[in-house]
Parts: sequence; structure tokens; C-alpha cells
Amino acid sequence: MTSPVGDRPRVLDSRLGWAGLVILLAATGVAMASAVTTSATTKLWDEALLALVISLAYLATGLILLIRVRWHPVGWLLMVIAFTQAVLFTSNWGARIVTPAFGIDVHWWHWIDHIATYSLFWPAFVALFAIFPDGLGQLSPSHRRYSRWLLFASIPLIIFPFLSDQVRVVTNGPLVPNPTGLALVPINAIEVGTVGVLVLTLMSAAGFVVRSRHASATVRLQHRWLLVATGLMIAWLPIALVASIITGNEGWWTPIVFSYIGIPIAISIAITRYRLYEIDRIISRTLSYGSVLVILGATYFGIVLILRRLFPVEGDISVAISTLVVAFAFLPLVRRTQRVVDRKFFRSRYDA
Repeated sequence: MTSPVGDRPRVLDSRLGWAGLVILLAATGVAMASAVTTSATTKLWDEALLALVISLAYLATGLILLIRVRWHPVGWLLMVIAFTQAVLFTSNWGARIVTPAFGIDVHWWHWIDHIATYSLFWPAFVALFAIFPDGLGQLSPSHRRYSRWLLFASIPLIIFPFLSDQVRVVTNGPLVPNPTGLALVPINAIEVGTVGVLVLTLMSAAGFVVRSRHASATVRLQHRWLLVATGLMIAWLPIALVASIITGNEGWWTPIVFSYIGIPIAISIAITRYRLYEIDRIISRTLSYGSVLVILGATYFGIVLILRRLFPVEGDISVAISTLVVAFAFLPLVRRTQRVVDRKFFRSRYDA
């Protein structure tokens, strides 16, 4: 029988994991809400919609991983990237007009944007390429040493932005004091350090390509989708850089922004097609129950509106009737939707 003392590290790990997950979800929710309030101020609703779509893509994929494979590092990285995407879109990748939600002081929001830009965004991609798909433990000794070196080299570049003496509002824009008071590292050193982060990102991606070439056939198929998604993004970088300098039009960077959503999509395809992490059952249930919720929600509100139009009486009769209809339709609709999802996306289970 396992001793209570032996269970304590596992309990502590579980509590820390849940605490970290709640903090990340809350922070991402605040960032998404801030994207909406900023768009309401600037009337640029396409920015808020783009922020929500991209952030939710990373958030959903990371959350599924963390639930199925308890506290998997790839899941944590996807959750962190979801948070940074929401923050960067809230600030319109450096906009001066920011309206944070829940009364957050704008100086603190600039600091959050500073941390997301310099400390979290690119280092998260360095770590993602270094450990995908199963962490350091599944790598060969040489690849493990290389990936471990990349992760250790990223640590100073992650910590130093927290100690910056100032925070730059936009690129080449005004500087504001660090609201935390931890003014230990000059802002110029932080900005120069971004070159090191970009170099580490390219080195991590290159190591991922080399590792994929020496992997088994199944692992290469899992890697292929992520390689395609990131390859397209990297290939467009020099085009966007040269075109934006020549034309002065920043719109050339738009495909780069959209390409960020290709990474969670690629990971999702690797999961569903090649049984990565064996979480196809969770994805199947997520698709089916999500579809059911949308259908039943539309049915509920539709019946309420129709009954109130036909029978304009006082009380909640229409609400009660709609609730009964939804309750009776739930289980049959779940079974039917599950069969459709399995037939379209998970043929092996449907055929079995």
C-alpha cells in the first residue's frame, strides 16, 4: 500500500498544476476581454475577432492536451502562446490606444504587453520546437543535449524583461517606468536580446527538422504538419520584411499573423490522423458535444422567440416549453451527432 508521504509530491504536483491552469485561463480571459474593449474604443472589431480565433485555437488544443496527458509540457506551451496572442492583439501589436478590461491601469497593461512580447512569445516557440511531441525524455541523447542547451540559453532572455528599467509603449515609441520597480536591466539590452531569441528560435526549428529526418516513419508524419505550418511562416518572413521596407505598407505582415493559427491546426491534425497522445476520443467527444450545445442553444432561443410571437402572454411558459424540448432532445441528439463525427473523422472507431 502506498504511504501517505509518498502521495504528497503527487498531490502537490496536481494542486500546482490546477493552480497554474486556472491562472493561465483567467489571464487569457482578461486579455480576450481587453481585446474586445480596445476594439470597442478603436472600432477595429476585426482585431478582436482575429485575437479570439487565434487565441482560442491555441487555448483549446493546449487544454485538451493538459486534460488527456496530465500537465504535458506541449499543452502548457500552447496555453502560454494563447495568452501572448490575446495580449499582443489587444495592443494591436504595439498600438498606443489600449483599453484594458476590468479597470486594469494602462501602465500595468503596457508592462504585461512588454512581458508577453519579450519574455514569453518567442521563448515559447523555442521550447515548442525543442520538445515536440513528447518532451525531452523521448529524444535521443544528442538531440536531448541540444534541446536542453536551447532551453537553458532561453532562461536569461525570459527573466531579464521582468527586470527592465523601462517599458516601451510601441516600437521606437515613448518609454514609461517599470511599474514593478525592478529597474535592474536597461531597456536597450532587452531589445538587443530579441535578436538572441530569434536566433534561438531558428536554431530550435532547425534542430526540429534534423530530429524529424532521423525519426521513425510515424513520428515523421506527426512532425510533417508542424514543419509545413512553420515552414510557410518562415518562408514569408523575408518577403514581408523586404516588401514592407520598399512599399512602406505594414500590411505585408498580415499573412504572418494569420499563419500563427496554422501551428495549433497542424498539431490537431497530427493528433487526429496519427493518434498522437491517443486523445482522439477526447477530440471526438469535444466535437460532438460542442455541436450539440450549438444546436440545442439555437433550438432553445428559436422556440422561445417563436412562442412569444405566437402567444404573447405573461410568464415564462415559452421558456418552460423550450427547456422541456431541449431536455428530451439532448441524449438522442448526442448519440446521433457522435455517430456522424466518428463516421467523418474517426473511421476506425465507426467501423469497429
